[in-house]
Amino acid sequence: MRGFSATLAAVGDRLRAARRIDPLAAVSRALAEERARGRDLLLVAPALGLGCALHLGSASNPPASVVWGAFALAGLALLVFRHRAHALVWILLFAVSLGAAAADLAVRRMDQPRITAAMGQRAIEGRIVRLEDREGRSDRVTIAVTAIEGLAPEARPARLVVTGHGFGAFRVGDGVRLRARLGPNPPPTHPGAYDPAFVRYFDGVGGTGVLVGRPAALDLPPMAGTERWLVGLERLRMDWTRRIRDAIPGQAGPVLSLIHIYEPTRHG
Repeated sequence: MRGFSATLAAVGDRLRAARRIDPLAAVSRALAEERARGRDLLLVAPALGLGCALHLGSASNPPASVVWGAFALAGLALLVFRHRAHALVWILLFAVSLGAAAADLAVRRMDQPRITAAMGQRAIEGRIVRLEDREGRSDRVTIAVTAIEGLAPEARPARLVVTGHGFGAFRVGDGVRLRARLGPNPPPTHPGAYDPAFVRYFDGVGGTGVLVGRPAALDLPPMAGTERWLVGLERLRMDWTRRIRDAIPGQAGPVLSLIHIYEPTRHG
């Protein structure tokens, strides 16, 4: 009986000691050890990532006032306490709020009209900004849309992904006119699986289309500024991808092109 009482007393002592622990001081001691080893600033990148993950992992988009209010408070706290003993703690808290603010900015910048239900066949005009050769399967192109039959400019998506045969004569940057059956971006096949809709949201893609008939060339005004630079970069990426596949036979070529050139939907 006395042994049991002694055990309970020891547990009680530990609980009372745990209550006296200052969480901020404990974190500061751990960070001080990292600083002594010269690794303190390495923690900033994970803190930024944590902020992005907290924002993007939330069930709904947090109000901008909350995100940017927290960012402003964290920045103010950093200015006030930057010369104190716990300065690194405030730096990391600011980095977390900065990551959340960056994610919020990216989400709101890409917020645009999207196709939410099947729309049937529509005529589409636009410029090809990505062209994927999927070797034996239908081509897949990403189109920067300039017009969609039946949709006002303020209601149409900025980009569409269209699959079908007949794009062999086209290059990235060419204008195209076609008809396609339009629908929303596909959801994940099961919980926790790859989510195409999530990825395409940040690629500015607002829907998908299945080609009907053959695409036709379309004269569009010359590209200028950033658009011309991005199209040139995409053409260079495609050229490197073809060179790798031609130089390395078998499955190794596509795998290496996926790794080195980042052809994100090569196997999609």
